[in-house]
Amino acid sequence: MAFNILMEVLNELHQSHLEMVELATHKKQILIEGNVEELTRMMQLEASWVKHVGKLEEERVAATQQFIKDKGFVFDNATLHDLSKMTTSTIEKQQLQEMLHKMNDVMNQLKQINERNAVLIKQSLDYITNSISIMTEGLTEDEPVYSKPSAAYTKQTRSLFDSKA
Repeated sequence: MAFNILMEVLNELHQSHLEMVELATHKKQILIEGNVEELTRMMQLEASWVKHVGKLEEERVAATQQFIKDKGFVFDNATLHDLSKMTTSTIEKQQLQEMLHKMNDVMNQLKQINERNAVLIKQSLDYITNSISIMTEGLTEDEPVYSKPSAAYTKQTRSLFDSKA
């Protein structure tokens, strides 16, 4: 019984991670397009998925502890590999090893996509920083933004913000 509950939770976790892969892939396209509103919505959606995965993880820990207890072991922080060693059932061992491979695959996929997205975000921030630098190039700290025009002031610097309203 504990094994079935554990496998149900693990399958839900796997499915949730697959959904997060889809979200991360969609997020990549949003980053490329530069759609800030959609990116904000996507980040909120991701946050709700992270909460959901956190709850599933708590369920997984409880199911794992029950499974270990049913097998007569005392073990803290057992991995799927550890669980497959604890069981004597060939079917359970095979199912746990399959789940281990599936979870490893989806986690690696999610990690790669998130690393690519992080690079895209960094490039966007660099672009924004560079754009701001170019727009404010003519302004320095010792020159006021607004000054009283005088004949003595001969230095003329212009930037994007130096125009009359």
